[in-house]
Amino acid sequence: RDTDRSRGLGDVYKRQVWPSNAAYFCLLFARNQAAEAESHFYAVTPALDRALNAEGRIRIDHKDTWASDAEMVGQVPHLFKTLAKGNGLDVALLEKIQRDVRRAPRRSDVNDPTLQADLRRPTLKAYADSVGINHGHGYQTSSEAEDAGFLAGLPMMPDPREALWHVVPTQDLIPFEFERVHRKRNSNIYDSPLVLLRKSPSTQQNAPTAMLSLDRVAYRESYIGYSCAAVKEPRLMSVYLWALMNSKLFLYYALMTSSIFGCEREAVQKSDIEQFPIIPLESLSSENLGLLRELLTKAESRQFEAGDVDTIINAIYRLAPADVTLVEDRLSTALPFSRVKQSAVAPPKEEDVRRYLESLEKILKPFDFSEQPLELSAYPQSPLSPWRFIRIGGPLFEPLPKASDLLAALNLADDMGCTLVEFHQENAIHLGILNQRRYWTRTAARTFALDLIKRNDAILNRVTRSTVAT
Repeated sequence: RDTDRSRGLGDVYKRQVWPSNAAYFCLLFARNQAAEAESHFYAVTPALDRALNAEGRIRIDHKDTWASDAEMVGQVPHLFKTLAKGNGLDVALLEKIQRDVRRAPRRSDVNDPTLQADLRRPTLKAYADSVGINHGHGYQTSSEAEDAGFLAGLPMMPDPREALWHVVPTQDLIPFEFERVHRKRNSNIYDSPLVLLRKSPSTQQNAPTAMLSLDRVAYRESYIGYSCAAVKEPRLMSVYLWALMNSKLFLYYALMTSSIFGCEREAVQKSDIEQFPIIPLESLSSENLGLLRELLTKAESRQFEAGDVDTIINAIYRLAPADVTLVEDRLSTALPFSRVKQSAVAPPKEEDVRRYLESLEKILKPFDFSEQPLELSAYPQSPLSPWRFIRIGGPLFEPLPKASDLLAALNLADDMGCTLVEFHQENAIHLGILNQRRYWTRTAARTFALDLIKRNDAILNRVTRSTVAT
């Protein structure tokens, strides 16, 4: 359909915005006719703001409004979810993860859909099926319909909430205790070595998302198992999948693309997990294979650092420092866990403010064509204000803005439900940012810096402004 605009209101359900509704919802405004080539889709995805939502109002962040042509909406199924949790930077990163950038098409091939499909990396499911990885949920115990048979005597995985190790200590597990189960599943999904993925990521810090078992174990349906017993290099393949599933990149991809994780539930569907684009083990460089072999040796001896996993996966997927920062910022502010939600709306620490200014300065300085040096500073935070200001500009020669002018701008921003206010002077911008940590990340600084550069803001050419004024 020819769509005018959409307002996704998932994060404000169960609020006074729509008091009687307890489910995620979306308001859609459209013309009842087929979309044309130039048709566009405009969307707004407001974030949760308890104080404002309690009044039946919503706050719209400057990054939460976006436009897309109708064709892209059809081509990128997760577009709405990605832009609800992030912005255009996330769309670009997901595209980078999904495609083999080393095999970029010739210009004449750009519009060939078969070649475009060939550039996409295989999904986890497609790759697992092609190399012989057996996978599936574990046994079910809701009835006694089937004889447990081959599961008898195997070490039995505990409830996922109690499984806090990266490598399963099978010698410490109790034997499988059921004679009959509802569904025992295929025997080959329990063969070692295997990777056990939690259906619901743990809310505990430092708890692994996936566990490596070097011995055959019995596990229940709250785990998704990937048995590598039938592949060419079983242990190397299993440590690769284990590292991948424990990486921040893997959790980030689920957060940005899953149909339910991060929205209505804290669980991840197997069908969503299986869409992760994987780089085949056999195509990895000798350097990356060496890193995986070292990790396997450490895992076998239970002597490894959790940070080793992200270092290896970031190298395999060729993530730039800005990509790594983007992933970390999204996981620290957008995951559906209570501790993350509370941290996201808490006031930023001075360290957060310092890193915001450093990120902003690093990106802006190469584009600053002024004779005077670019200076950035943060004003002290007033305990009575939900806003905090920073200054971007040349040396402080001109007087500060009048308090009455700033208050008028803030009142207008509050009335409009904004999160960012710009107050321009001849030689500087005074930027007011809502004093919540989610708006003070390094990625937020990068987003604002890129916006200033894109619109060629006069603050980056202050000499020209002075000359024209003279």
